[in-house]
Amino acid sequence: MMEMFEHHISKLIHVTRQTDDSVDLSLEIPRTFPYFEGHFHNQPILPASIALELSAWLATRFFLDGKNTTIMQVSRSKFNRSIPPMEQLQISLAASKNGTFRSRWLGADGAVAIDLRFTLG
Repeated sequence: MMEMFEHHISKLIHVTRQTDDSVDLSLEIPRTFPYFEGHFHNQPILPASIALELSAWLATRFFLDGKNTTIMQVSRSKFNRSIPPMEQLQISLAASKNGTFRSRWLGADGAVAIDLRFTLG
């Protein structure tokens, strides 16, 4: 899965702000992203599990030097609405010292579409 993100997503990430423990990104996931296929026919949306995996991949990329990790715990997963292809997203990712991360995805309307808190190990 990580190779899929590297191939399809890495070139589309634009860092808008970065500190030692947080990063804000803009991202538009293309219609050709393979995980849209079949989810759902004629009305594709990003699967919730892929949003979580993508958030974890971003955390490893920006905070853990790409080290191979596993999602150990998900303490919050709030999906307020679905993410269609080509939507301009703003993703805010923050790291805590204990390996916990918070990922908030804002949609084109500025409202929180996804709010996740997870621990990597």
